[in-house]
Amino acid sequence: MQAGVFFDCADHHRHSGQPCGQYLPPGKDAARAVMEDALVQAYREERISGRQLMEALDIPTRYELDGFLKARQVWIEYTPEELEQERLVSQALRESRAAQLQG
Repeated sequence: MQAGVFFDCADHHRHSGQPCGQYLPPGKDAARAVMEDALVQAYREERISGRQLMEALDIPTRYELDGFLKARQVWIEYTPEELEQERLVSQALRESRAAQLQG
């Protein structure tokens, strides 16, 4: 059974006297904002993967996911070994591309 998150702006306004929209950027849906925050927190806690986050939020590319996370100050943590592996892959791609352009 999955739990849902529900936020009733009208109910909030009745009890607090303040519109809930004042806390959100113009045009931002309150339910979407709550869902994004909950999913980002689950990602931070490693309860969901990047792929699951992309699917849940309908984010089409890893590049766009990286921007989404960066905007929320969620940084990708690399171990020194992972960083070295990324460096080696990038170097191999650059060398391969240079060979293609020369050949």
